[in-house]
Amino acid sequence: MSLRIHVVRVTSEYLRGASALAAAAEEVDPAALLAVATKASRRLEAEKASWASALAVLLRAGVKAREGERGSAVTSLLEEAARLASASGMAGYACAAQRALALVRGGREGRERAAALEATLADRGVKEPARFAAMLVPGFESLG
Repeated sequence: MSLRIHVVRVTSEYLRGASALAAAAEEVDPAALLAVATKASRRLEAEKASWASALAVLLRAGVKAREGERGSAVTSLLEEAARLASASGMAGYACAAQRALALVRGGREGRERAAALEATLADRGVKEPARFAAMLVPGFESLG
């Protein structure tokens, strides 16, 4: 029972933060929504579970991106999130984090890498890979 509660708590907290990040894209002043995502990230970190940490880092990266960061402040978080997600068996999140990283890096190489990652998701049965990745890792939609 305790494990089920943990899974529900982590999933709910990530959805709260991810929803706030997604909604922040439509706000003139997204500060309150970014604060919700930041708080969710802190709560996930407090769970002391690698899969929750992966989700927390994804939220932190999304907040930085929504705040206009594009350099190492974001790329290092996305690299960490992809590594943690992969180590936790969260292949979809790892792929989506790598796609966001490719979009942040930009240029021809970034676009090609993002397209290759979308093809990987499509090979796994995802019908709309870019939308799926944006759902898993919000905050980077405007780059794609």
